Amino acid sequence: MNVNHHQAKRDRSYFEWGDKMQIVRKGNGDIAMTETELVDFFGVTWRKLYYRLQLLLKTSHLHPDERDAGEEEVFVNGRPKGYAPLYLLSTIIALSFQLDSTEALSVQKVHL
Repeated sequence: MNVNHHQAKRDRSYFEWGDKMQIVRKGNGDIAMTETELVDFFGVTWRKLYYRLQLLLKTSHLHPDERDAGEEEVFVNGRPKGYAPLYLLSTIIALSFQLDSTEALSVQKVHL
């Protein structure tokens, strides 16, 4: 996808936690999540996620098409304020191996 491609949450899928720590896929389309959604999903601080994500994107062997899923428009008080990058499933899985949390371990178990 093109970096300038903008998506709405209704045009993509994302993960949430269901009952009994089960991963639940929500939405339609390819899986892509914002940094805020990843912080909530993995149960880590934004600082920790951002550091690991930047390290992963700089040092990994992910194909450029696997790293970028476009952007989602961000609204504050109903007004557009910018765009948040979206990360694809391959990046989410790779990121789970960089984070130390129960949630990250659960993602690893599903994808091993």
